[in-house]
Amino acid sequence: MKKLISLLGSLSLVATSSVTVLACSSGPKDNNGDDNTSEINKLIEEFLKDLNLTTDNYWKEINNNFFDVTTNSNSLFTFLNQKTITDLVDKNQGEAVKGDVLSESDKKYLVSDINKIMASDKMKKYFEDNINKEKYALIIEGLDFYSGFEPDWSSLEINYTNDNILKDESESNFISYVSLNLNLKFKYFDSNNQETEYSLLKRFIFTLTSNEILVDSIQNLEKNITNDYYLKGGDYSWIDANNFGYENKKDLANIFTPTNIEFKKIYEDNPNFKNNIIDFMKINYFKEISTVPLAFTGDIIFDQYISNDYLKAEAAVESNWANEADLKLYNSIFSKLEKNQTGFLFDEESSLNSDLYNYLNNNYIRYYNSYNSRNKSVLEQMETELDEQLVESKQIAFENSISNGEVKLKGLSIEVNNSYIHPINDLSIFISIAISNDETKEIREDYRKSYLFGAMYYNLELGIEAFQNVFDIKTREEKSYNKLPVARFSGQGISSSGELDNIWNDISVSGHQFPTMLNDSISLKNKNLIKHRDVLLEQGKQNIYNWSITANTNTMMKVTDTGVINDGWYYSGDSNITWNFRQNFINVNFKIENVWRTRNLTIIEKAQKD
Repeated sequence: MKKLISLLGSLSLVATSSVTVLACSSGPKDNNGDDNTSEINKLIEEFLKDLNLTTDNYWKEINNNFFDVTTNSNSLFTFLNQKTITDLVDKNQGEAVKGDVLSESDKKYLVSDINKIMASDKMKKYFEDNINKEKYALIIEGLDFYSGFEPDWSSLEINYTNDNILKDESESNFISYVSLNLNLKFKYFDSNNQETEYSLLKRFIFTLTSNEILVDSIQNLEKNITNDYYLKGGDYSWIDANNFGYENKKDLANIFTPTNIEFKKIYEDNPNFKNNIIDFMKINYFKEISTVPLAFTGDIIFDQYISNDYLKAEAAVESNWANEADLKLYNSIFSKLEKNQTGFLFDEESSLNSDLYNYLNNNYIRYYNSYNSRNKSVLEQMETELDEQLVESKQIAFENSISNGEVKLKGLSIEVNNSYIHPINDLSIFISIAISNDETKEIREDYRKSYLFGAMYYNLELGIEAFQNVFDIKTREEKSYNKLPVARFSGQGISSSGELDNIWNDISVSGHQFPTMLNDSISLKNKNLIKHRDVLLEQGKQNIYNWSITANTNTMMKVTDTGVINDGWYYSGDSNITWNFRQNFINVNFKIENVWRTRNLTIIEKAQKD
């Protein structure tokens, strides 16, 4: 059978991508149903991300191959030469050749040239060497996972001009391009053991010109601007809350999960960005031809933001219900959240939850230091590759970074005249995001004044509220350390459209895989609960959500009308079971003791909706 589904935007210079189920196949794994579906889907997501990254890296590695000069007497191209290009355009009355118009012979010759440019055998080996086959053995073992490319002939565009590119040129130049979308074909086994084809679209642009300086300039731009703009302190590589235009300090909770809509306002709707980065390009890559007519063609120049790394809770804090402070923190999460004291945020007295406040105060610098260390490693690698240091003026901004990633841009062109606009490959710029680019170390480490701490607290509070609102968490009526249930919820929260859409309808804990199945259920990872997870993450401005038992257990569980109950135990049962709860800025293992050897006791209660 065949079916086509769309995927989310990927990491490469991609217009679109697709997945096709080719056939039912016997993959290299056992099919255990929903209990391992979420883990396989997560592995597939990482695999596709790595494919996109690897493709982008290979495109940069062979960047020089996408250019040629008319004076190159050693050219081996059959189609990509001045005569063929000019003949095709001239026969089209001097207009750009567009669409599926080539003869079968010309298509064959162009594909042959593309194979030479892409060094197809080398490309295949590049994927084999750079994709972690051990990590992805479950989904690619036994497969020739890269099978080549297919041209999208409807996207073909060919044009040339002899007009002067620069205002001060005394002699005309020949410049031409051939643009064609290529669908790179990959295979993997999906969660149903079906051999599935993933099609990754890459834009192929070949430039042939008589102007060698222009070739060198464009090559230098395409190879280096991603990190060069960042290291040289480009204004729009160093983003903080001011760029997002938040109306109040509580809105700073949103900065940890910025959206493409927010980035569009910064990089597309703001004309200052276009002027800033084009000036940067001319100064740094087109020094000898600084009057080159660079411009972003069309209204859409922002493609997407791809997150690389971000500040988050790292290793779990170990806690125990028997400890009063730990139990209070637990109940702030698994009962209704209360703002039970005042404290200082942003050096202003505010109403807050003392348990979340104290937890974060004890851990936020540890989380910051961990991210900062990783960020420094990225910077060191970048500086080594470009043999360039980060400018002094951005050192404080660097220390304030809470996340980094790449902004993908498209539409950069050289506008020679009204009838000839020369496309340049899609670009990206590396960026850092901070709450404030100017916060000092002294202020950052004073939680009462710190913008970092204040924003993290509001994000933590918002995440807990979203968790409680999605599950419709009810107050635990008995809050002593040795009493079940561990939680009470109706399952009809803000993500539910009614009883038929109740989270409880899809909580499953039967069979020998019950701990995994329970974890997938309450972490909202099984396929029928994903939509609730999406609402929790979006409403809570979270990148992370997990609620699970941390290890195998001898306690048997099942779902009844009252909720998840203790259905008995293996061997001598469990003296304790540890439950993990994790969001962006909280990661706690709660050890719960002395309650696991009573049959039919309700572990998680199915409460009534108010």
